[in-house]
Amino acid sequence: MNFIEVKNNCFEVSYNKMQLEEKTATRYIEQIEYVLQQGITNEKQCIVAMDIIPEEELAIYKEINHIEVPYPNKSISDMFYETVRKFSNCIALSSLEGTLTYEQLNKKSNQIAHMLLHNGVKQGDSVGIFMKRSIDTVVSLLAILKTGASYIPIDPDYPANRVQDIIEDSQSKLVLTKETKIPYEGMQELSLYDIDKFPNTDVCSSIHLDDIAYMIYTSGSTGNPKGTMLTHRGVVNLCTWMQRHYGLTEEDVFAQFPSFSFDASIWELFASLFCGGNVYVLLDEQRLSVDAFANAIYKEKATSILGLATIFLQQVAIYLPDESKYKLDSLKRIAVGGEMLTAEVVKLWRERIGTHVQLNNAYGPTECTITTTTYPIPADNYKVWILNDNMKVCPIGIPIELAMDQSKEDEVIAELIASQVAGDGAQQSEIVMGTRRTNEWIKKKELVVPAINKEFIQQLLAHGEEVGYFPKIMK
Repeated sequence: MNFIEVKNNCFEVSYNKMQLEEKTATRYIEQIEYVLQQGITNEKQCIVAMDIIPEEELAIYKEINHIEVPYPNKSISDMFYETVRKFSNCIALSSLEGTLTYEQLNKKSNQIAHMLLHNGVKQGDSVGIFMKRSIDTVVSLLAILKTGASYIPIDPDYPANRVQDIIEDSQSKLVLTKETKIPYEGMQELSLYDIDKFPNTDVCSSIHLDDIAYMIYTSGSTGNPKGTMLTHRGVVNLCTWMQRHYGLTEEDVFAQFPSFSFDASIWELFASLFCGGNVYVLLDEQRLSVDAFANAIYKEKATSILGLATIFLQQVAIYLPDESKYKLDSLKRIAVGGEMLTAEVVKLWRERIGTHVQLNNAYGPTECTITTTTYPIPADNYKVWILNDNMKVCPIGIPIELAMDQSKEDEVIAELIASQVAGDGAQQSEIVMGTRRTNEWIKKKELVVPAINKEFIQQLLAHGEEVGYFPKIMK
């Protein structure tokens, strides 16, 4: 666009019609005019403090972010108990190890919960889970939640010093184990082999939605493990949205792919356990071998994979033999995460595997309870804002940063969203995430990422500490 001064302090504006539509050029002019009006009104105002988005455009943001949807006022364990009553004889968990119905899963997790209570675990404590991925991992975390404690998944493949750092930082009351002994002196261990002497009756705990449900450790910007505590509220809200968004029912079979030390495992697990579905826990070989993976999907007639690694999706698209493609016919939906899902990978999948599978690229920092954006965006009870470097809402069409918030997550406090962003009366305990990317709104109000300037993301607390870097963030 070119601005040419003419008579009477006026300007003429010219632009290339091959590059800009008339309404886009008009919008840019209105944005510039809005900034100039503020300068005239308050000539001492610093430019960086000016609002750069007119009220008409801010209204579009608020309209898109008006997604307050009710969800159950129940804890994770109460949601599970409700599912048990509805689907007691349906398969809840399965793997090469065997199967558990909802009634069996409930009773076994009750026994572990009673064992934990007998050993002094109380509401508000943290309990570690140190065991290889299996059905028992799921039973254990469910048992911990029933006591009102929070669970901390610790991968046995972690180096000993990382395990020690997590144990010390989390102040775990004790650790549940099975075959593998935890490499930490002085930590009380409870074995799942000792549960038979405990009752299988339901455990009743008065758990509030804002109580901590789990703690996930990421590497942190310093390389040291940093724990993020998340509440029952976030999980219940997210999984309730997922049921509606994906149309999940008791007929679904979920191929559980992510490590239990990765937060993506949570939404896949509880999305199934809340709707009466069957979680098929893929064991290590089935997560590493394309052929073994396809065989598992075919044998179990899996319909959903809601935590597939992007790189593994690509490997399946490249290496699955043509004669084995039919093994994925039962799949209805795949959500991928961990890194960017490129258009090339999607195109390859559709050409080689087919178009019958709904592909979703989901994104969300751990602090925001796993996922905040997928398509359509954002998820229920989340907001997405485009901010500039000065934390001001950015006008439509301007490449800048992406920020998200989830009100009511009081555990992670970031007061970086101005009141005009959060809205009158909104809580300021909101999570802010700034991506060093280029983002812009396009005609259909979709969020796209045409370019990446720096391959990292920062979460900032109110005191300014950087709490995590995540290379190769998703679109």
